[in-house]
Amino acid sequence: MKIIYVVGGLIYKTGTFATVHFENLKSAWDKEGLKVEGLFGALAAGEKKPRDVNFLLEKPVPKEDIRVLRYWQLLRYRNYCKSLQTYWKKKGKEYNLVIERWWPLGGTFSFLARKNRVPVIVFLPPSVIKNKLVDWLSNVRLKKLAQLVQAFVVNDLCSKELLLKWKIKRENIYFLPPPCNLNTFKPFSQELVRKELSLPPDKKILLYGGGLNYFHQLMPMVKAFCKVNPKDTLLIIIGEGDKKKDILSIFKKSKVNNYLFKSTLSQSDYSKYISACDLGLAPYNNKLKKISALKIGEYMAMERAVVTTRSAGEELISDGENGFLLTANNLEEWEKFFLTLPSRKYLLEMGKGNKLKVANFNTTEVANKFINIIKNLLNCS
Repeated sequence: MKIIYVVGGLIYKTGTFATVHFENLKSAWDKEGLKVEGLFGALAAGEKKPRDVNFLLEKPVPKEDIRVLRYWQLLRYRNYCKSLQTYWKKKGKEYNLVIERWWPLGGTFSFLARKNRVPVIVFLPPSVIKNKLVDWLSNVRLKKLAQLVQAFVVNDLCSKELLLKWKIKRENIYFLPPPCNLNTFKPFSQELVRKELSLPPDKKILLYGGGLNYFHQLMPMVKAFCKVNPKDTLLIIIGEGDKKKDILSIFKKSKVNNYLFKSTLSQSDYSKYISACDLGLAPYNNKLKKISALKIGEYMAMERAVVTTRSAGEELISDGENGFLLTANNLEEWEKFFLTLPSRKYLLEMGKGNKLKVANFNTTEVANKFINIIKNLLNCS
């Protein structure tokens, strides 16, 4: 039995939701005898033919191999689509199922699969696109493909509502939380970890780990932190993205020095920083509603309180009990929060018990749910 897993985005070992999803599910798929191949969407852009490779998740993608398909590179996109068509003609008959992570210019491979009566699962991640033209094109393609796809996997309410609006059957929409490896993300001794990472033992540490982009919108949080400049507090930001230069510029202009910037880390190293912090930060674009965020789950698995927006975090966070819910991700809300920042003792007490709230994020449970979706489709095809 052979499955092609098409990822329409840039791949890092510990980066995107899709990568983490696949990495944590792979062992379960192997037990079922499913041979899974990966086709990297953005990495294939601009090349004469897409990469026909099995996922080598033990190794990060070399920097020299990373080629990002920007929205304006339509000529490259056209070549990319043609290369997928050529690939399908050569190898399409080998596949029993196609799984595609949706992206704004995606769908080509799934259309080819359905044309040849191969079942398709589309993973639809939360999406906030600032380019209206790209957003419109994405929805046009997705709406057309939606009528052909047997199953959608979502992890937010907005995506589900959109599919229902397009009259997709409710039974064809599956909710899967982001799988959290509870063997990696588990509580450690904060004192020992801070010593290991050479972090100040007595300061209040706030942590953000993730993309520095439009999806998360860190700018209001960073500006508010620099303006309030809370005493005896260290802000740690871990990640990469197109907003990195803008964020660093804000710190430089404000002359605030109680911050630390780190590039993307492995899951095991990142988990140490969560253990070292007193509070996890999870700002999201205000357009997102009721998402099941990987970031929030990881903080909570390590028994840390979380501050996020009400629209994004109200499924897991009870305001004032195990975290904080801001009305909106804006400067005013973050200023109020930093001005009334609780003590370290209070924050750590809030986080106790959070691990139990994300027990269903366990990789084994999520993997079994995904396997059942796959089995149902393969049995019906």
